[in-house]
Amino acid sequence: MATRPRKTSQDQDVFNGDMFERLADDLKSGHIPSKKYTLSDTVVTGLRVIIRNTGGISYHVQYTVGDDRPYLKLGDYPDMSVSEARNLARTVTGLAGMGIDVQDGLHERLVRELKAEGLKWRVGRPRRP
Repeated sequence: MATRPRKTSQDQDVFNGDMFERLADDLKSGHIPSKKYTLSDTVVTGLRVIIRNTGGISYHVQYTVGDDRPYLKLGDYPDMSVSEARNLARTVTGLAGMGIDVQDGLHERLVRELKAEGLKWRVGRPRRP
């Protein structure tokens, strides 16, 4: 009986990218009834891919800081590759393991940057004055 060759991490990235595209196509064509489909990565703990029925695909990581288990959106597919999302998720979970929450102060920094650009913050999105 022949054994299958092991996949390298590079093969896995290609497979995952193809898988995301197939799932997005299925969602757009209505083959998957759910509004949101979540896949957990088997390589990096806490990394999840959320595929919406609109075809949008985004990477999220759930990490533990103290008693909290917040989620952080890392980016969107195809702007971010699977390997980039994995590296970023490893960084976030590594910092969380040291007690550093990467989201601390994130909102305040965003508001400062928007003010510097002459934008005002409105619930959910920036707006021109």
